Order: sequence, then C-alpha cells, then structure tokens
Amino acid sequence: MTYTVAPSYLPDAPFVSRLYGESSLTNFVAGAKIRLTNPRSAFGFGFIPFYRWYPDRAVMLPGFNQLQRGASPGGNIGDFGLVMFVDGRLSRSVNLSANLGYILNSNPKDANGVALLDRPDELIAGIGVDFPINKYVQPIAELRSTQYVGGRDAQRVSK
Repeated sequence: MTYTVAPSYLPDAPFVSRLYGESSLTNFVAGAKIRLTNPRSAFGFGFIPFYRWYPDRAVMLPGFNQLQRGASPGGNIGDFGLVMFVDGRLSRSVNLSANLGYILNSNPKDANGVALLDRPDELIAGIGVDFPINKYVQPIAELRSTQYVGGRDAQRVSK
C-alpha cells in the first residue's frame, strides 16, 4: 500500500484559504530578450533571463494575510528564470516560434528565516504561431506547458 502524507497545494498560491476572490498585485518581473542572430534574419535564436519577485511575503502578518487571499506564493528572495527561444519567419505573414525554460523558485520563509514549504521549480515549454497582418494587427496563438519539478513537500510512505 502506498499513500502520501504530504499536503496538496497550488504552487502559484500555496497559502490560499479564502472562499471568495480578491484583487492584488501578485508579482513583478524584470528581464531582457537577447537575440543572438541578426534582427532582420528569418531565423532567430536567443535567451530571456529574468527575475520575478513578490510584494507580499510571510514575514509579517499583513503579508501573510495577502498570501491567504491568493496574492502569490511569497518566495522570499524571488525567482530566477532563463528561457531559450527559436523563431522562424515562414512567409511574409506567418511566424513560428518555440521556447524552453527553467525557473528556480525560492521558498517562503517566516520572520525567523524558517522555510514554510519547499516550492517546486518550473520547467516551461511553448510553441506559437503569429500572423502579422499589418503593423497594427497581429493574431497570435500559443500552446504552452508548465511542469513542476524538484523540491516540493512530497513525502511518500510505503508499507
């Protein structure tokens, strides 16, 4: 018999405990898109490094109250991510792109510096197509995936 004693939670809002919705600022992100090929080339390749941080943390009661309303996961030092992308212009009005990235997530900590849970990291992937009709209109469609890997509070017990 195998079962788990680990809690189940949503990695993007692990402390949410309210039955009603609230609006709040969830996170801020700073990053850059670095294309390693010529911008006029039909083929593009590059990287997107970024840093994501949260205004609400579990260090003080008002911040933890916001986390319970689903504001964010409340990682103490923020999260670091790197995404690799490739894109290609198939015709004048069709572009195809794909990306693969990894986000190293930090854990929320209390006022004593003790981690409240071990958040999983994120492996993200996507493929998209866009249709630049003119300089004002550009329909875009994307399929994306987020897999949570590593970390977690999962503990399995076998008997």
